[in-house]
Amino acid sequence: MKRGSKSPHHKNTARPSRGAKASALPPGGRWVIGWHSVMEALKVRPGAIAKLFLKSDAPKDPAVAQLDSMARSSGVSIDKHPAGFFDKLGGGHQGVACQVLESPQLDWEGLGERDTSILLVLDEIEDPHNLGAVMRSAWLMGADGILTPQIRTADVTPTVAKIASGGAEHIPVDPQSNLPRSLSILKEKGFWVFGLEEEGSTDLWETDFPPKIALVVGSEGRGIRSSVRGQCDQFVRIFQCETGASYNASVAAALALGEFRRQHKTP
Repeated sequence: MKRGSKSPHHKNTARPSRGAKASALPPGGRWVIGWHSVMEALKVRPGAIAKLFLKSDAPKDPAVAQLDSMARSSGVSIDKHPAGFFDKLGGGHQGVACQVLESPQLDWEGLGERDTSILLVLDEIEDPHNLGAVMRSAWLMGADGILTPQIRTADVTPTVAKIASGGAEHIPVDPQSNLPRSLSILKEKGFWVFGLEEEGSTDLWETDFPPKIALVVGSEGRGIRSSVRGQCDQFVRIFQCETGASYNASVAAALALGEFRRQHKTP
Protein backbone atom coordinates (compact mmCIF):
# COMPACT_ATOMS: atom_id res chain seq x y z
CA MET A 1 0.00 0.00 0.00
CA LYS A 2 1.43 3.38 -0.99
CA ARG A 3 1.02 6.22 1.43
CA GLY A 4 1.43 9.86 0.46
CA SER A 5 2.58 13.07 2.15
CA LYS A 6 -0.13 15.50 3.27
CA SER A 7 0.33 17.84 6.22
CA PRO A 8 -1.87 17.64 9.34
CA HIS A 9 -4.21 20.32 10.56
CA HIS A 10 -2.91 20.57 14.10
CA LYS A 11 -1.82 23.14 16.63
CA ASN A 12 1.21 22.88 18.85
CA THR A 13 -0.36 24.21 22.02
CA ALA A 14 2.36 24.18 24.65
CA ARG A 15 0.76 25.03 27.96
CA PRO A 16 2.42 27.14 30.67
CA SER A 17 4.08 25.18 33.46
CA ARG A 18 1.84 24.67 36.48
CA GLY A 19 4.71 24.73 39.00
CA ALA A 20 5.40 28.47 38.67
CA LYS A 21 3.45 31.59 37.86
CA ALA A 22 3.21 32.16 34.12
CA SER A 23 4.28 35.79 34.72
CA ALA A 24 7.66 34.53 35.99
CA LEU A 25 8.51 33.27 32.50
CA PRO A 26 9.38 35.25 29.37
CA PRO A 27 6.80 34.85 26.56
CA GLY A 28 7.00 31.35 25.12
CA GLY A 29 9.36 30.20 27.85
CA ARG A 30 9.38 27.04 29.93
CA TRP A 31 11.06 25.95 33.14
CA VAL A 32 13.64 23.17 33.23
CA ILE A 33 14.82 21.81 36.58
CA GLY A 34 17.47 19.34 37.77
CA TRP A 35 21.16 18.99 36.93
CA HIS A 36 20.89 16.58 33.99
CA SER A 37 17.97 18.36 32.36
CA VAL A 38 19.48 21.83 32.75
CA MET A 39 22.87 20.64 31.53
CA GLU A 40 21.29 19.12 28.41
CA ALA A 41 19.43 22.38 27.73
CA LEU A 42 22.72 24.30 27.97
CA LYS A 43 24.37 21.81 25.59
CA VAL A 44 21.59 21.67 23.01
CA ARG A 45 20.23 25.23 22.92
CA PRO A 46 22.50 27.65 24.84
CA GLY A 47 21.27 30.59 22.77
CA ALA A 48 17.71 29.96 23.96
CA ILE A 49 18.45 29.97 27.69
CA ALA A 50 17.02 33.16 29.19
CA LYS A 51 18.56 32.67 32.61
CA LEU A 52 20.15 30.04 34.88
CA PHE A 53 19.06 29.84 38.53
CA LEU A 54 21.23 28.29 41.25
CA LYS A 55 20.52 27.69 44.92
CA SER A 56 22.18 30.46 46.91
CA ASP A 57 23.20 28.40 49.94
CA ALA A 58 24.19 25.22 48.07
CA PRO A 59 27.51 23.63 49.11
CA LYS A 60 30.27 23.57 46.52
CA ASP A 61 29.55 20.81 44.03
CA PRO A 62 31.41 19.89 40.80
CA ALA A 63 28.12 19.46 38.89
CA VAL A 64 26.87 22.91 39.90
CA ALA A 65 30.28 24.41 39.10
CA GLN A 66 30.09 22.84 35.63
CA LEU A 67 26.65 24.36 35.03
CA ASP A 68 27.94 27.73 36.18
CA SER A 69 30.90 27.48 33.81
CA MET A 70 28.76 26.37 30.85
CA ALA A 71 26.33 29.23 31.42
CA ARG A 72 29.05 31.87 31.69
CA SER A 73 30.82 30.63 28.55
CA SER A 74 27.51 30.87 26.66
CA GLY A 75 26.73 34.34 27.98
CA VAL A 76 23.76 33.13 30.07
CA SER A 77 23.04 35.27 33.12
CA ILE A 78 22.89 33.57 36.52
CA ASP A 79 20.62 34.33 39.47
CA LYS A 80 20.85 32.78 42.93
CA HIS A 81 17.83 32.11 45.13
CA PRO A 82 16.99 30.26 48.37
CA ALA A 83 15.52 26.77 48.32
CA GLY A 84 11.92 28.00 48.52
CA PHE A 85 12.19 29.52 45.05
CA PHE A 86 13.01 26.12 43.54
CA ASP A 87 10.45 24.22 45.60
CA LYS A 88 7.70 26.15 43.79
CA LEU A 89 8.93 24.85 40.42
CA GLY A 90 8.72 21.13 41.11
CA GLY A 91 10.15 18.23 43.06
CA GLY A 92 13.67 16.94 42.55
CA HIS A 93 15.01 20.30 41.37
CA GLN A 94 18.44 19.75 43.02
CA GLY A 95 18.76 23.49 43.46
CA VAL A 96 19.15 24.29 39.76
CA ALA A 97 16.73 25.56 37.12
CA CYS A 98 16.70 27.52 33.90
CA GLN A 99 14.25 29.34 31.65
CA VAL A 100 14.27 28.09 28.06
CA LEU A 101 12.73 30.14 25.26
CA GLU A 102 12.15 27.36 22.71
CA SER A 103 11.10 23.72 22.54
CA PRO A 104 11.72 20.90 20.05
CA GLN A 105 9.25 20.99 17.15
CA LEU A 106 8.03 18.01 15.14
CA ASP A 107 8.95 18.35 11.46
CA TRP A 108 5.75 17.06 9.85
CA GLU A 109 6.90 17.81 6.31
CA GLY A 110 10.22 16.08 6.90
CA LEU A 111 8.52 12.89 8.09
CA GLY A 112 7.49 12.16 4.52
CA GLU A 113 11.16 12.21 3.48
CA ARG A 114 12.42 9.86 6.18
CA ASP A 115 13.36 6.30 5.22
CA THR A 116 13.15 5.13 8.84
CA SER A 117 11.07 6.73 11.58
CA ILE A 118 9.18 5.89 14.73
CA LEU A 119 6.67 8.12 16.50
CA LEU A 120 5.06 7.45 19.87
CA VAL A 121 1.34 8.11 20.22
CA LEU A 122 0.24 8.42 23.85
CA ASP A 123 -3.53 8.18 23.94
CA GLU A 124 -4.69 9.93 27.14
CA ILE A 125 -1.63 9.14 29.25
CA GLU A 126 -2.20 11.44 32.23
CA ASP A 127 0.57 10.33 34.59
CA PRO A 128 3.46 12.84 34.32
CA HIS A 129 5.96 10.19 35.38
CA ASN A 130 4.91 8.01 32.45
CA LEU A 131 5.26 10.91 30.02
CA GLY A 132 8.71 11.83 31.33
CA ALA A 133 9.92 8.24 31.20
CA VAL A 134 8.59 7.78 27.65
CA MET A 135 10.33 10.99 26.56
CA ARG A 136 13.67 9.72 27.88
CA SER A 137 13.31 6.32 26.17
CA ALA A 138 12.13 7.97 22.95
CA TRP A 139 15.20 10.22 22.93
CA LEU A 140 17.66 7.38 23.55
CA MET A 141 15.97 5.17 20.94
CA GLY A 142 15.99 7.86 18.25
CA ALA A 143 12.25 8.47 17.99
CA ASP A 144 11.15 11.53 16.02
CA GLY A 145 8.46 12.70 18.41
CA ILE A 146 5.44 12.03 20.58
CA LEU A 147 1.82 12.77 19.65
CA THR A 148 -0.82 13.30 22.32
CA PRO A 149 -4.43 14.50 22.35
CA GLN A 150 -4.94 18.09 23.49
CA ILE A 151 -7.10 17.08 26.46
CA ARG A 152 -6.85 14.39 29.15
CA THR A 153 -3.08 14.18 28.78
CA ALA A 154 -0.07 15.09 30.90
CA ASP A 155 1.60 18.44 30.22
CA VAL A 156 5.36 18.84 29.79
CA THR A 157 5.84 20.42 33.21
CA PRO A 158 9.21 21.03 34.92
CA THR A 159 8.72 17.74 36.77
CA VAL A 160 8.14 15.87 33.48
CA ALA A 161 11.28 17.44 32.00
CA LYS A 162 13.21 16.42 35.13
CA ILE A 163 12.04 12.80 34.75
CA ALA A 164 12.95 12.89 31.04
CA SER A 165 16.47 13.83 32.20
CA GLY A 166 17.45 15.65 29.01
CA GLY A 167 14.89 14.05 26.70
CA ALA A 168 12.74 17.19 26.74
CA GLU A 169 15.42 18.98 24.71
CA HIS A 170 15.28 16.40 21.92
CA ILE A 171 11.79 14.90 21.72
CA PRO A 172 8.92 17.14 20.56
CA VAL A 173 5.60 16.48 22.26
CA ASP A 174 2.94 17.59 19.79
CA PRO A 175 -0.67 17.84 21.04
CA GLN A 176 -3.26 17.07 18.36
CA SER A 177 -6.81 18.42 18.23
CA ASN A 178 -7.87 15.31 16.25
CA LEU A 179 -5.54 12.41 16.96
CA PRO A 180 -7.27 9.89 14.62
CA ARG A 181 -7.02 12.39 11.75
CA SER A 182 -3.32 12.91 12.49
CA LEU A 183 -2.75 9.15 12.33
CA SER A 184 -4.54 9.07 8.98
CA ILE A 185 -2.19 11.74 7.68
CA LEU A 186 0.82 9.78 8.93
CA LYS A 187 -0.41 6.82 6.89
CA GLU A 188 -0.39 9.06 3.84
CA LYS A 189 3.26 9.77 4.63
CA GLY A 190 4.12 6.07 4.56
CA PHE A 191 3.65 5.19 8.24
CA TRP A 192 2.01 2.06 9.59
CA VAL A 193 0.16 2.33 12.88
CA PHE A 194 0.67 -0.32 15.56
CA GLY A 195 -1.29 -0.42 18.80
CA LEU A 196 0.12 -2.02 21.95
CA GLU A 197 -2.59 -4.15 23.50
CA GLU A 198 -2.68 -7.15 25.81
CA GLU A 199 -4.94 -9.02 23.38
CA GLY A 200 -2.90 -8.11 20.29
CA SER A 201 -2.85 -10.48 17.32
CA THR A 202 0.95 -10.89 17.23
CA ASP A 203 3.69 -11.01 19.84
CA LEU A 204 6.09 -8.05 19.93
CA TRP A 205 9.14 -10.28 19.41
CA GLU A 206 7.53 -11.89 16.36
CA THR A 207 6.27 -8.69 14.72
CA ASP A 208 8.05 -7.58 11.56
CA PHE A 209 7.97 -3.80 11.80
CA PRO A 210 8.14 -1.75 8.59
CA PRO A 211 10.70 1.08 8.65
CA LYS A 212 8.17 3.83 9.42
CA ILE A 213 5.68 3.28 12.24
CA ALA A 214 3.52 5.13 14.75
CA LEU A 215 3.31 3.19 18.01
CA VAL A 216 0.12 3.76 20.00
CA VAL A 217 0.12 3.33 23.78
CA GLY A 218 -3.25 3.63 25.50
CA SER A 219 -4.01 4.77 29.03
CA GLU A 220 -3.58 2.11 31.70
CA GLY A 221 -7.18 2.46 32.83
CA ARG A 222 -9.04 2.76 29.53
CA GLY A 223 -6.61 1.46 26.94
CA ILE A 224 -6.71 2.79 23.38
CA ARG A 225 -9.87 4.75 22.56
CA SER A 226 -12.11 3.31 19.84
CA SER A 227 -11.58 6.33 17.56
CA VAL A 228 -7.82 5.76 17.69
CA ARG A 229 -8.17 1.98 17.44
CA GLY A 230 -9.86 2.49 14.10
CA GLN A 231 -6.61 3.90 12.67
CA CYS A 232 -4.41 1.00 13.88
CA ASP A 233 -3.20 -1.37 11.18
CA GLN A 234 -2.21 -4.06 13.68
CA PHE A 235 -2.30 -4.74 17.43
CA VAL A 236 0.75 -6.11 19.18
CA ARG A 237 0.98 -7.81 22.57
CA ILE A 238 4.02 -7.98 24.84
CA PHE A 239 4.80 -11.34 26.42
CA GLN A 240 4.36 -11.62 30.18
CA CYS A 241 4.57 -14.57 32.55
CA GLU A 242 1.67 -13.48 34.76
CA THR A 243 -1.92 -12.75 33.83
CA GLY A 244 -4.23 -10.28 35.52
CA ALA A 245 -1.69 -7.45 35.37
CA SER A 246 -0.11 -5.31 32.70
CA TYR A 247 3.06 -3.39 32.00
CA ASN A 248 3.35 0.23 33.01
CA ALA A 249 2.75 2.40 29.93
CA SER A 250 6.31 3.75 29.88
CA VAL A 251 7.78 0.25 30.23
CA ALA A 252 5.61 -1.07 27.39
CA ALA A 253 6.68 1.84 25.19
CA ALA A 254 10.36 1.24 26.00
CA LEU A 255 10.13 -2.47 25.18
CA ALA A 256 8.45 -1.77 21.83
CA LEU A 257 10.92 1.04 21.01
CA GLY A 258 13.78 -1.34 21.71
CA GLU A 259 12.40 -4.04 19.41
CA PHE A 260 11.81 -1.55 16.60
CA ARG A 261 15.34 -0.22 16.96
CA ARG A 262 16.75 -3.78 17.03
CA GLN A 263 15.13 -4.35 13.63
CA HIS A 264 16.04 -0.90 12.28
CA LYS A 265 19.30 0.14 13.89
CA THR A 266 19.82 3.40 11.95
CA PRO A 267 17.85 6.31 13.51
